[in-house]
Amino acid sequence: MKLVIIGNGMAADAVLDAWTQRTPTFRDPWDVTVFGDEPGTAYNRVLLVDLLTGRKMTDNLLLKTEDWYASQRISLRSGVRIVRIDPEQKAVFDKTGNRTGYDRLLLAVGARPFLPPVPGVSLKGVHVLRTLEDVVAIRTKARKEGDAVVVGGGLLGLEAARGLSDLGMRVRVLHLKDRVMDQQLDTSGGMLLQKELERMGIEIRLNAVLSGVLGKDAVEAVLLENGEQIPADLVLVSAGVMPDTTLAAACGIPVQRGILVDDHLRTGIPEIFAVGDAVEHRGICYGLVAPLREQARVAVHNMTAADGEPPLLYEGTRCATTLKVSGISVTSAGEIHGGEGTESHIVLDSRRGVYRKFVLRGDTLAGAILVGDTQGSPKALRLIESGESLGESRHELFGTAPAGPASAPDDQELVCTCHGITRGTIVGAVKTKGLKSRDEVARYTKASTGCGSCAQTVADIVSQVRLPLPKSAASAPAATAVPSPELPMVRTLLSDYPPAYPKMLEIERIKKEGLGLDFSAIFSKGITAMSEDDFYRLKTYGVCSQKHPGFFMIRIRVPGGRLSPEQALAVGDLAERYGNGWAHLSTRQNIELHWVTLKDIPDIWDKLDSVGLSTRSSCGHTMRNVMACPHGSVNPDALADVLPVARMVSDYFVQRSDLINTGLPNRLNIVFSACPECDPDVWINDIGFRVVHDPQKSGRMGFELWTGGSLGAHPVLGFRLKDFLTPDDVLPACQAIFEIYIKHGNRNKARSRLKWLIEQWGKEKFSGVFEQVFRTKRLFPETPRVPFPPLSSEEASSFSWILPRLPEGCFRQRRADHVRIPVGVPLGEIRGRVLTALAEALRSAGKGEIQLTREQNFEIQDLPARHATKILKALERANLAPQKIGDVPHLVACPGTEFCVLAVTDSQGVAHSLLKDLENGPARTSGLLHDATIAVSGCPNSCAKHQIADIGLSGGMTTVGEDRRYAYSLYLGGSMKKEVHLGEAILKGLTEEMLIPVLHTLFECIEDDRQGRETLSEVVERLGARPIGRKLEDRLQVLRPKIWEKIRMECQLNDLQASVAGEIADINGGGS
Repeated sequence: MKLVIIGNGMAADAVLDAWTQRTPTFRDPWDVTVFGDEPGTAYNRVLLVDLLTGRKMTDNLLLKTEDWYASQRISLRSGVRIVRIDPEQKAVFDKTGNRTGYDRLLLAVGARPFLPPVPGVSLKGVHVLRTLEDVVAIRTKARKEGDAVVVGGGLLGLEAARGLSDLGMRVRVLHLKDRVMDQQLDTSGGMLLQKELERMGIEIRLNAVLSGVLGKDAVEAVLLENGEQIPADLVLVSAGVMPDTTLAAACGIPVQRGILVDDHLRTGIPEIFAVGDAVEHRGICYGLVAPLREQARVAVHNMTAADGEPPLLYEGTRCATTLKVSGISVTSAGEIHGGEGTESHIVLDSRRGVYRKFVLRGDTLAGAILVGDTQGSPKALRLIESGESLGESRHELFGTAPAGPASAPDDQELVCTCHGITRGTIVGAVKTKGLKSRDEVARYTKASTGCGSCAQTVADIVSQVRLPLPKSAASAPAATAVPSPELPMVRTLLSDYPPAYPKMLEIERIKKEGLGLDFSAIFSKGITAMSEDDFYRLKTYGVCSQKHPGFFMIRIRVPGGRLSPEQALAVGDLAERYGNGWAHLSTRQNIELHWVTLKDIPDIWDKLDSVGLSTRSSCGHTMRNVMACPHGSVNPDALADVLPVARMVSDYFVQRSDLINTGLPNRLNIVFSACPECDPDVWINDIGFRVVHDPQKSGRMGFELWTGGSLGAHPVLGFRLKDFLTPDDVLPACQAIFEIYIKHGNRNKARSRLKWLIEQWGKEKFSGVFEQVFRTKRLFPETPRVPFPPLSSEEASSFSWILPRLPEGCFRQRRADHVRIPVGVPLGEIRGRVLTALAEALRSAGKGEIQLTREQNFEIQDLPARHATKILKALERANLAPQKIGDVPHLVACPGTEFCVLAVTDSQGVAHSLLKDLENGPARTSGLLHDATIAVSGCPNSCAKHQIADIGLSGGMTTVGEDRRYAYSLYLGGSMKKEVHLGEAILKGLTEEMLIPVLHTLFECIEDDRQGRETLSEVVERLGARPIGRKLEDRLQVLRPKIWEKIRMECQLNDLQASVAGEIADINGGGS
């Protein structure tokens, strides 16, 4: 007996799977031959867009290997096109005339793309996306900064648009109807999905009718029915597919839209069956993956049934669409538009990008649309399919369930709609087969191997079965919804741990492959479960490797730098339990914990989540912690409280980390300033907002927008992009810059910061592109208005710095009965128990919060004046004191080599030595160092911001004889007073033992030219850093000849700062 299958796509693959499920008794008499037009084995067409963008490799798409066909005694004739069927001879003929006979013939020929009948559609540069060959052709044509037009706003069109956008093209989607995905979504769902896509930089044109493609030898533009011409270097047509009926019709098989089949899936010729996209059953052509498995099972059974064996019937498939459109989860099933006798329950949250619609018919669920948040979709699909009463499920789906223990998961819930795999099947496979990851489950059950939209759900189930969820997992953000092993915390090093961190990573490749992690394996097995690539992925969750194998640094985001007593209490407790008793305050208003193990992380995430804090996106190529002026609500020279706006921006982008972090070329730093002291910060950040009065004198308060600033190995000051923005314009402005940066940013790792794109384009071009994108973003406001309380002139004039009987160290705030207390934290290192005690004191006071500053210090703010003495005593007990402007310079230092894998030198150790030396040195007693700053960075990345300190030290390496030694470059003249002045490197190659003698010599040189009581910064401003540097060289040569000889003859930096910066850029993209 001979079975011939024409077609080797996903339908044929489903047939072969069903074939292998038949017992050998049925299979042995049959010889099976498969013909496929394309070379190679079957592959998953749904993932072609991922192949186009590089997120998947060709091997990831293959459904079968050639060895598999051989092992099943199936003859695969790939690359052989069948051109004729002869039902009388029961034979098929290929294009060379070769004949193959059959007893049963199965048509799985699929569908072909529809090309609109308009002029120019055959021009070079017009493509469809249906085969591997199409992917190659599109990638060859696609070029960065080119214009692409996608015809069709259905599922495949939108996926293709995202793919082309990821390749760096400017993409416009033309859709004939009034909403995208009009077959699966209603108007509201379509509008929300469109808004999310437009935020990614994809332009959507609705009700757009294509009338032609223009060009000579290749496409140059498309012409719309209204006469508009849209430039195009590439046109991708995704206007639907048509069942391929050519072969069937030619041999006399009845066809209409598709090949007509009965409930046995038999065509009009008894020996010929058909399945998949090509068929029309009961008037329906499906064109989806979901029906394939059931059709294949029925067809195989009926083709090979023994005499007397009853046939199986195919009665149709109630299709549900569960997928990810450009990374946005979408579920659509049943009667989505409702109608007579139905009611709809709708939740729309445009800020979070969520739309949930449930259509009820009595007490049953008739249909559902879920966009952005598809939680509960398996249960919804089962309820729609079964028609059973909703009962208590109503509350679960609608989010109105009363508080109480969570209900047990339903093992009958359909997880993978493509292959009909339930939760129970996955749970059973994990338990009985010992499966440990989503990939293993996929290989064993095929769950998530169709469209891939259920991949995260499958991974979550694996985690839940193998390890219990932490208590906050149900409500935690993406970074915290992870399993927590109930194992004793062991803080010992394992000798077989791999190196703590790989020095060079292909970060762009990792981002394309995805940033998800198997946390269940990582938290149960530790580092041994991580690949080198996973170290970078973990960074995007705020967990960075230390230079101590097995230990990590956790970076806690504190948007705007404001901590409530409850949050400070939680951080202090975590520092005591997991950070060896210490926390580190950074220069970006973050808090870092060191000495954390992977097994500590679930509990840390739970604790942070319970007080509204997170580590998500605090490291790697992400939007880092959003900084805010610490004095916006307290100082008389502050114009407004910017904290609410800063938090809004932070929340918006962190909530979308999964979409953003894979696309950012590098980090983005954002800052909000409200007072003259903080205004210079907008010059040195990627995005800076400075509070100003409306220049049109409308009386309104708003922001100047600055962009393109950055320190690091190649410091650049930003430029003013907009003179005035209203508070409502802040988010659209950020969205526009994000979109431009993601789409056009340089992927060359050493030049991937935003400043390099602006340098490449020029400010004029960047400003022009920004205006275009910004105008679009303003049309779709996505967040509610946030408080933006300006300080009135009357309120400002009422301030007085002198308040009778105010304790020393306290300063007035706007309200006369409230004070602030600046607190100095040496080098940002604070004990966890100190934070805890301080938080308890503030709680007992009933008011007051902790405000982190950019100098690694903090302030107590909003404290009722009557409680000031109590808080001062609490500080004294903790060995902390109110910060004073004095003659001891303020030192700032990054963690250095003690903890940071990117650092070259021990910046903390050097800073401690300097602090001790300067406490009683002559420069202090003379007042030279009054209000001075010294910043020590352990590498050129400038995390301590050494270029803007009065004295800066930047770590690197140098050559001394035949040895490589840690060394520093000495910067002089940096400043952040009123405007930014970058310090100049006046000496290089200073090994650690040279630093203190060289600094003493520097102070002596400055004292020689000092006039009166001038401070160091005033002398440098008057004389210039370079002349002082030359004088320092001369004096070292005379007074310290041995040091000078080492600097001059042996210590050569060899431009190592650039090479170190390049290496670090490869890993992390630079510093500040």
